[in-house]
Amino acid sequence: EKLMNSWFHEVVNIFYDKKSFAHLKEDQQDSFYNCVSQLMANILQSMLVNTIESWVGLFDPAHQDNLPLYKVQLVLEEGQMCFSPPLDELEEMIKSVIMTVSKSLQNVPGVQSWLSGAATFVPVKSAVEETIINGNTKLLSERVKGYFEKPREHMKALQEKYQYLVDGTAQKEVDGFLASD
Repeated sequence: EKLMNSWFHEVVNIFYDKKSFAHLKEDQQDSFYNCVSQLMANILQSMLVNTIESWVGLFDPAHQDNLPLYKVQLVLEEGQMCFSPPLDELEEMIKSVIMTVSKSLQNVPGVQSWLSGAATFVPVKSAVEETIINGNTKLLSERVKGYFEKPREHMKALQEKYQYLVDGTAQKEVDGFLASD
């Protein structure tokens, strides 16, 4: 929103001054506008890629001071210890940020659309390449799974140590002992 209300308007205002482009033929103007649209697309793509890479960078094991904080609880459900939310769901949510970012800024109108004032517009093509999305998603997934290893190990140790309390074995033993009195 900030981008559309500041930077984009400044770019378009440059083109409202018809005197600046009066010496160019119509086909030259179209070529010039196409060049500007491509430049805008490159800038938007760069912003999107930088945002995605910054998000993935937050999970870099070498820079753990900047990790986002997520609240996960160890809960008892139907006689089983588990995480809430499940770690797989949390991982998917963290990875979904990449897709959300990559889909943003896809409806920025090109300069010619603004100048023509037409009801329909041709957006600047600022899509992020699939290889960038897939590569960053894979890297993020590996990093997140790495951070989940210790909690999973801790839960497994708790299950091994206290499963007899959770599954009712201890209660049956106590009931049996009390009944034998």
